[in-house]
Amino acid sequence: MVELYAAWASKAYEVFYFDKVYPFLNTQRRNRIDSFLHVEDALRSLAGDWLTRLVLSEKLHVNISEILIEHDKNGKPFNNPPSGFHFNISHSGDWTVCSISALPVGIDIEKVQPIDLGIAKDCFTENEFETMTSYTDRTLQLNYFYDIWTIKESYLKAIGSGLTKNANSFGAKINRNQILLTGDVEKGYCFRQYDFDISYKLCACSLETQFSNNINIRIPE
Repeated sequence: MVELYAAWASKAYEVFYFDKVYPFLNTQRRNRIDSFLHVEDALRSLAGDWLTRLVLSEKLHVNISEILIEHDKNGKPFNNPPSGFHFNISHSGDWTVCSISALPVGIDIEKVQPIDLGIAKDCFTENEFETMTSYTDRTLQLNYFYDIWTIKESYLKAIGSGLTKNANSFGAKINRNQILLTGDVEKGYCFRQYDFDISYKLCACSLETQFSNNINIRIPE
């Protein structure tokens, strides 16, 4: 089963994340954190590290400081040495989320906010773009954009392609709460959307067929 976890990544937890998480990061991750221009971006990344380490430490029955996380050439995180668990991280706004499973898994969360919908031309199929623009209400357009975006992003993260596969090379369709992919895609992946927060869109993808109904929220302490 795919399990989902979430943690706050707001400035209210800045001291916690920099005191309790940053010291355990390897040099590569520290350099990544140090490179952020805005502290909010650093906090979201640190929250992802903490949440993943916490969940894995509970699963493996070890101290959180013993969990070592590295990233492959496409940026997908993995536990070293291998633990038998697949996991993925995403963050947006004040939230960081993590999905974990025995099979490949991806997750994406996005805060719904006004953007230039013209960017969809680069990541949507022609049919998806036409569907989005067919809505006359701006709110409906935004909701459709973020629904399709999180579906595609969770799939790309699940297969571990990162930015090497164009998001407009395949399509996503929502039909009666069932998500179907078309075009150049790997078969067997399942999806689950969550009404996690009214201001966010969240989607998980995995070769697993069962997804938890709830999202476990962990409080940094």
